[in-house]
Order: sequence, then structure tokens, then C-alpha cells
Amino acid sequence: MYITITDISDYGNTILKRNKNAKVHSVYQKTINLQFDNTLLAIQAQQSVLSPLSLITNLEGAEISRLGIQPGMTVSVAGSSISVRQIQDLEFSFSNALITSLSLPDTDCFGTHLTKRIEKALDLSDGNGFSALFQNANRHQPFQDPVIQYASRQMDACRSLCLTGAYQNAAETLGRLIGLGIGLTPSGDDFLCGVLAGLRIHGRNDTCFYHTLCTEIQTHLKDTNDISRAFLDCALKGWFSLPVIRLKNPLSPEEILADFSRIGHSSGLDTLSGILYTLSYIADSI
Repeated sequence: MYITITDISDYGNTILKRNKNAKVHSVYQKTINLQFDNTLLAIQAQQSVLSPLSLITNLEGAEISRLGIQPGMTVSVAGSSISVRQIQDLEFSFSNALITSLSLPDTDCFGTHLTKRIEKALDLSDGNGFSALFQNANRHQPFQDPVIQYASRQMDACRSLCLTGAYQNAAETLGRLIGLGIGLTPSGDDFLCGVLAGLRIHGRNDTCFYHTLCTEIQTHLKDTNDISRAFLDCALKGWFSLPVIRLKNPLSPEEILADFSRIGHSSGLDTLSGILYTLSYIADSI
């Protein structure tokens, strides 16, 4: 069976060109995760949101699950083809894949009204994950979820520490969100990806706080799962999913919400919350 990979990121293309061997890390309904040394790439169904890890195919989700690929199988990359050694006549070709740059610019070039549009987008959302903390209707409401309560305390403490210039303590405080929550990518990790994106969006990626936070996250990557670790590692290097990159366009709040809502159950909204947190509360005090 010949399967076309239609879209990959510049990061994914670099990994494929650099590696010849991999193994199947895990298999889900619409995704097959491949382990390349210390990172992952994800073979995904068509219409999936392009992330740094994505190898988007021309297959429907059900077709992905019927391929018979299992965790632990060995994978080879030769030229522009990916093959699974245990399954004959199965080949994924990326020879004609569209390569999209998902590297986020590191200067403040996203416009002055982005914060307001993100605020409105989160207000329009269903409040999954950490996004509930950033909805106007919940500003003064107590939260029963202990995960949300803990996250809120860490965010407030980080903000206060930044205002006093205690950037080391602030980074350590926010870094405690690593691995917080459940799912393939815990809410705390998605939020931190958003924080890193927000700092780059605001041109604050050459500050003491940014570098200290990166060090803190890098030091504690082992505290989360493999998939989330791969996304955090990409964020540390400046690669983010397409909806983050698209924020440089003059999108409406409704368009922003639609973009980020396509990422997981709450992952997109958690990431968007991290961006808003940075733009609203952190970037101007560091």
C-alpha cells in the first residue's frame, strides 16, 4: 500500500532527513507516533492540525487504525519514504509533501490588538482546561477542581514574583505546572507551550525570565510523558503548531477560537490561555 504524506513541518522534515531508523512508539485512532532517538513524529489522518511533529497523510482516521501497525515495530527511512519492516508493501512517501515553517518569529510583530482578540476567543469558548481561568464570567468565581486551583495559585505567584524582579523564583514557580493534568498532553504542559509562544510573540525571548523558564522546563522534561515532552522540547526551540503561527494574521476572535479548538480536547485552549497569560500579565513586567 502506497500512502501519501501531504504535509509536514520544517522541523519534521529535518528529523526525517537526519534519521534512518525509528520505532513505533504508540498507536491511537488517528495517529501513529514514531520514536526517532529523543523525539517523536506523528503520522496523522488528513485534516489534522499541523504541528511540528505532524506527518499528515491522505488517509481518514479509520484507515489509519486499520493499517495493523503496532507499538514496538521497527521503521526505516530511505530517501523520501518511510516503511514499517514488519508490514510488507506498506510505504509512506513524503516526496511531494508541502513543508510548512512552524518556527515562530522572535520579535513583536503580531499587532497591538492581539491580546483583546484572544481574550474574546477564550470568552467564547466552552471553558475546558485552564481556559476557564481566563473567562470574564469566572474572574471572581471559586474553582472546585484541585488541578485548576493549584494552577491558579502558581500563575498568581509567578505574576507577583515577576513584578518584584524575582525572575528565578518566578520561573521555578511556573515550572511546577509541568505534567499537571491528565491526557496525552497535560494542561500544564500545553499552557507552558503557550507561555513560551507568548514570550516570543511579545519579543521577550531574550529576557532573564525567558531563559530561566526555558532552563526550568528543560530540567524537568522527565516529569511528563513522552508525547508532551516532545511538544515542550519543540516549544523550547521555537516551533509551535500552525494555529500559533497563524496568530500573526489579523484573525477574528471566532477564527482564533476555531483554530485552537481543533487541537485536542483542551490542548488548544490551554495553549491559547498560556499565550494570553503572558501577554496580559508577564511580558510587560520582565
